[in-house]
Amino acid sequence: MFRNPFLLLVFACAAVFAVSSHGYATEAPLRLRPDAEPAGILVDNLSFNPESGHRAALSRRIELPDYDAYCWFAAETGRWPAEVNRCLPWTGRRLEDLSRAGQNPIGGKPGREAQIALFSLKDGRCLALLPLPGRGCVSWLKAEENGKLLLETGTLGTAPFREKAVPRLCWAVGNNPGEACRLAWQKVFSCASLSGETASRSKKTYPEAFRYLGWCSWEQYKKNISMKLLLDVVQRIKNSPLPIRWILVDDGFQQQQDLRLKSFDVNPHTFPNGWSPLIAQKGSKIRWMGLWHCYFGLWNGIDPDNDLGTTLNKGFVRQGPALYPGSTAQATQAFYKAFMGSVRQAEFDFVKIDVQTEYLKKLLGQPNPAQMNVRASQALEETCRNLKLGLINCMAHGPVNMFYTKYSAVTRCSIDYALGDANQAKSHIYQSYANTLWLGQTVWPDHDMFHSSDFRCGRLMAVSKALSGGPVYLSDAPENFKADLIMPLCDGSGQIYRPLAPGVPLPDSVFMNPFDAGRAFRVAAPLPNGCAAVAVYNLTREGNAVSSGVYSEDYRLSAALLSPAEKKAWQTLSDGLVCFDWHKQKGEKLKNRSMVELTGFSDRLFLLAPIVNGWAVIGKSNKYLAPCAVLPGIRYDSKKLSLALEESGPLVVWSAEGKPVSSDGTAAEALGNNFWKFSFPDNPGKRVVLLTR
Repeated sequence: MFRNPFLLLVFACAAVFAVSSHGYATEAPLRLRPDAEPAGILVDNLSFNPESGHRAALSRRIELPDYDAYCWFAAETGRWPAEVNRCLPWTGRRLEDLSRAGQNPIGGKPGREAQIALFSLKDGRCLALLPLPGRGCVSWLKAEENGKLLLETGTLGTAPFREKAVPRLCWAVGNNPGEACRLAWQKVFSCASLSGETASRSKKTYPEAFRYLGWCSWEQYKKNISMKLLLDVVQRIKNSPLPIRWILVDDGFQQQQDLRLKSFDVNPHTFPNGWSPLIAQKGSKIRWMGLWHCYFGLWNGIDPDNDLGTTLNKGFVRQGPALYPGSTAQATQAFYKAFMGSVRQAEFDFVKIDVQTEYLKKLLGQPNPAQMNVRASQALEETCRNLKLGLINCMAHGPVNMFYTKYSAVTRCSIDYALGDANQAKSHIYQSYANTLWLGQTVWPDHDMFHSSDFRCGRLMAVSKALSGGPVYLSDAPENFKADLIMPLCDGSGQIYRPLAPGVPLPDSVFMNPFDAGRAFRVAAPLPNGCAAVAVYNLTREGNAVSSGVYSEDYRLSAALLSPAEKKAWQTLSDGLVCFDWHKQKGEKLKNRSMVELTGFSDRLFLLAPIVNGWAVIGKSNKYLAPCAVLPGIRYDSKKLSLALEESGPLVVWSAEGKPVSSDGTAAEALGNNFWKFSFPDNPGKRVVLLTR
């Protein structure tokens, strides 16, 4: 092995190798010393011959600083490297107790291979460890039963490997988990070996369609779809007053054999006229349409008896009864150009690409599955960009996919939502927010579709989608839409009110298991005009009551995923904050904390707004993220407040001194504690508001 002379990590011993009892080469321990080097990245020149039957070729022990707790992001045991969308947060005190980590209500035990790990250090700071892929290998964290932490590296294949400047591990220490993750990703973005392969979320183009309310076929209809059914659904959506602007056709339309893809063309029995009748429905109501596809053809690959043509078939590799793309970079590019080209030719506007991390597992035994996966990710990203296809990455919690989102701005962050399943919903909410700590540095999180008519958690799902900042899409049968839960998400045109950065857990919720800790799970997101949203959840298994609070410090911490320059507005407050309980439509001036009690599986949403010259603006109070409906440029004066609503509607403000009066004569309704509501009518179009006192 050849050592990169510009290694940024500090370690005490020169690298030495020995063949361990595991059958792979072990290296000298890597001693992390945060006080000496608060952030770093390990980049090596590597050369090895994979051992038969062993996934790791290299193993290196990581010696951690003293810590009090960990959060281990891994799928359930036995799944790795096919993490799909199951990167769950598992928490505990010591890694040797990982098998007894706080359990998830959907069951399972934590896998010992992780994509990322966070450690709460004894000095109060947080350490983030982020294993990295090369262009032909992958690395991961491995927790042994004795509590030792290893960095393992391999190709998951059989061929000899030699590559220069391979990134293997990134780490950073921050004052809180959000800061630690941000600093670690900064190292990733600056790493020469990964330069140009990924980018920060703020530098990517968010697809226009996902700014609006959508609908997906999966949770309601599963694979039981046909052109007849979809046309009927589209007509019912058009007849609905709800401003749904896009639909996503999910799985169930392919020509396939034993879940192996046979053609890019649609199933002629259920879609006899192809996609044309559906695409013809695009117009002023439904403006965009998307199509689901599997990363490598279909769930079990590509059928050898296919109609994809001689050229593409020459570029596939055979694995058991199926074919897979990836034999060469050129062949992989040709496959995705044809595959995604068929989507664009049918006039779809975006794709949702699924089971991306199954690819490594499907290719075990090939010369270099890691390299093939990198080729596929690179080709998919380039092709979608060239074809101007929006892209949602799904089941992409893998050691390659999340670092090769060069252009795509959206990735699923959770296991599927399931209608009426409270345990699944609790796990879904927890996982979605927790995974955003690390995924949200480079993409907007997709919290998945939901049923507004879900009697157990329709409202909770609506609020969590609002805080995500990602796509918001329904799956109800159209006659079951619950407008009172849906319309608070968006304006009259269907445009979603979105936070400035995705909602993530507050620090006191990162290292606890919310299902059995007896405490509330708390998240926050920054909003326009210097505001913030804090959501508090009771996810306890037994549905016990939990007490919690909203604290003044939550305001500053809400900006965790913003850059240092962006978050300045949330760092200093001259006049304090007000706290508005959205569900109760009441508020108070926030002193140190505002207490709340939750009984059963439930949530509460609070909006924090800064006080300026004795005024605070909550915003359009019938929207979950009320401050988002207020246009930038609020003018505060000791006697006057002027602002503009993006659309007319009920406005809530706080006035320190006296009852405010609207210049148009609209009466002010007292909500208590100096909060006032002006019931302007819900109408499209900008509304300028002038208040005096």
